[in-house]
Formats: sequence, structure tokens, C-alpha cells
Amino acid sequence: MVGQTLRAFLSQLLTAICVLGLTLTMSCAHSDSDEAEDRLTMAPQGRTFGQDGHYLIEADDLIDIYVHNKPEYSGRYRVGNNGLITLPRVGVVQASGRSIQLLRTALAIKLRPFVKYPRVYCSVAERNSYQVVFSGSIRKPGVYKLGKKTTLIEGIAMAGGLTSDGEANVILIRSDKQGIKRRYLAPVTELLAGSPSLDNFILERGDIVLVQ
Repeated sequence: MVGQTLRAFLSQLLTAICVLGLTLTMSCAHSDSDEAEDRLTMAPQGRTFGQDGHYLIEADDLIDIYVHNKPEYSGRYRVGNNGLITLPRVGVVQASGRSIQLLRTALAIKLRPFVKYPRVYCSVAERNSYQVVFSGSIRKPGVYKLGKKTTLIEGIAMAGGLTSDGEANVILIRSDKQGIKRRYLAPVTELLAGSPSLDNFILERGDIVLVQ
């Protein structure tokens, strides 16, 4: 009985912390975004997917690495906050900002002093860094981890859809290359009308989608 009560208390506490964190995030985003909103389609891209469309690894992602006939190097590795992964004997390898193809090449180079002809295979097991916040007139607001390349419309659908189809706006809060959060706007009516530029608009890690 005591254990159940403790678990319930911890669950409520965790929920309160998550809500507080989301509120603070929204507050900071507004304070850093005092400039007038630009068109949503003008938002900068390239933090999550490169020009070739490949996913760019970031801190907290989980990477599966397999080195042929070398189980001592194979395994699942988490990308650290410094953007590095650490392999036995090999040491650290830069992972963040690289596609899985570039990481595989970097690993093969690092392995050559230890493996004569390294055959390396990599994949992203979990895209933990690819998270987006949905808030405002959304049926299921919250923080969502996205497992694949996701459009704005797909993300809104994942969050339960809109609670308003009237005069509301979709406001995207996204960081630029300097880390400054800026606001980009599109009317909900334009989104629902099926604008091609909005239909194919890709969400980036760290985005905040506010409908109001």
C-alpha cells in the first residue's frame, strides 16, 4: 500500500515538473522572440536533416554499431552531451552533426590501427534528440519524440489535431544558427486549405508549435 502511494506521488510530481518545464520553455521562447513574425515557410532548416535529406545525429541519440567479426567494438552507443561516442580502445568519435553515412566513414578511419580492413555498419536506434513541443489549441499538447522525418501537418495530427479551425494562427518558434529563437506564422485556414508549401513543411528538433 505504501509502495503504491509512493509511486502515485512520484508520478504526480513528475507530471508537475514536466508541465512546469513546458511553461518555462514557452515563457523563454516568447521573451526571445519579440520581432514581428515572418512567414512560417521562411523558417531556417537544416538542423535535423542535411541537404541530402539524411538525418543528422545529435546528443542523446542511440546509435547501433556493428564491426564485422569484431564484437568487442560492436554495440549500442549513446551520443554524449559533447556530441561524442566512445568505443573501446578506439576512443572518442565525433557523432553529432553527422549523418549515419559520415559517421560510418569516421569510424572506419578510427578503427584502421586496430582492424586491418574494418567493415562498419551503423544505424540510428533511437532519435531521442528529435523532439517537438505542441501547445495552445491542440487536443493533446505536450512534448513529442519523432521517430521519422515528420511534417507540420503530421505532427499536429500526432498531437490529436486542432481544437480550433477559425481565426487561429500556427506560430512556429525555432532557433536560428546562433541559437536565437524566432517566431514564424501561418494562418490555420491556410494550413487546412492544403497549401503545398505547408503540406511539405518539415519539423526540426527543438521546434515549438503554438496554435492560438
